[in-house]
Amino acid sequence: MTDKDLRRAYSAMKVTSLHRRMKAKAVEYKGGKCHECGYFKSLAALTFHHRKPEEKDFSISGRVVKWEKLRPELDKCDLLCSNCHHEEHEKIAEKKWQELNLTVRKSIPERKSPTIETVQCPTCRKSFQKLSSSTKRFCSHKCSCESRNSTTWPTEADLRDMVWEEPVTSIAKKLGVSGAAVKKRCVKLGINTPGFGYWSKSLEDRPMARTTASDAVYLGSTPSLPTIESQGSS
Repeated sequence: MTDKDLRRAYSAMKVTSLHRRMKAKAVEYKGGKCHECGYFKSLAALTFHHRKPEEKDFSISGRVVKWEKLRPELDKCDLLCSNCHHEEHEKIAEKKWQELNLTVRKSIPERKSPTIETVQCPTCRKSFQKLSSSTKRFCSHKCSCESRNSTTWPTEADLRDMVWEEPVTSIAKKLGVSGAAVKKRCVKLGINTPGFGYWSKSLEDRPMARTTASDAVYLGSTPSLPTIESQGSS
């Protein structure tokens, strides 16, 4: 080690020794043992706890001050071991938490107790009970589905004639539903509908309607196939 390193080590040893002597004197001044459990074995395990943190002027641990200045600060403290010191701070933190929790709860408006009201289902006309804050309108899922399917559909024969007399969009507008709903109804009943481009053709070019579910759906004009008579004549 160089002379500079030796001087630094010697200074550090003197400061550490001074700290230990000051702490030993302070511990002896406060009774030499933990105020709560009586622990006294390790000097490093003993700490100074301020009874009233708002009256604290400075921290005692790790400071080198004159005894005349240190003694008034020691009078504000209790000598505790590390375990008791942590337990004391945990009590303080728990108390602050309870006070904060109480303050927050007081600032939140009280919830009104829910009221139950009796309403009538618009589908089956039966009365049922619900919470006043609830937006429930129907007594069951079945009634809710029936309300969405409340459209009065024409009979199967009438619907088969309608899809070949006018476009699906016109039929949907009359029934108050979407075009997809009309097509789904036709699929369910086995009714074939005109294909793409059917209504853009002239009346003479439109193919005949397929009226049975077993017939293939016709989407365009049928090409004229040559017959045996036409082949013989040619």
